[in-house]
Amino acid sequence: MQDYTGTQFRTVSTCLESIAPREANSRGIIGLVNGYIGTVEAQGRGTLHLHILFWLAGSPTSELMQASLQSESFQAKILAYIKKTIRADIKAHDGPTVVALTKTPSVAYSRPPDPCKPHYKL
Repeated sequence: MQDYTGTQFRTVSTCLESIAPREANSRGIIGLVNGYIGTVEAQGRGTLHLHILFWLAGSPTSELMQASLQSESFQAKILAYIKKTIRADIKAHDGPTVVALTKTPSVAYSRPPDPCKPHYKL
């Protein structure tokens, strides 16, 4: 029986290979990746997870991004994108109510709502 760490390493390696293949000029599922950097981190209960940043071919340089972020119209586009793609579901609470909730450190939630279930609501 293989150890847990080895299995996790192969899982991460397989995912990275499909996203950013090692062969030169090979496109992964998100396009041609120029580079990436990542770090493994432990949550409060010790479970490991990966944070990773990919730099795609044809992406703006850091200088261009910094200049673009000074533009109000670009800031508005970024804000609209964030509002559209990053979601949290805390039943019966709006933004101000969530901000006012008592914070409990080191609590992990492992079962987000399943959109395939009949009771799921946006």
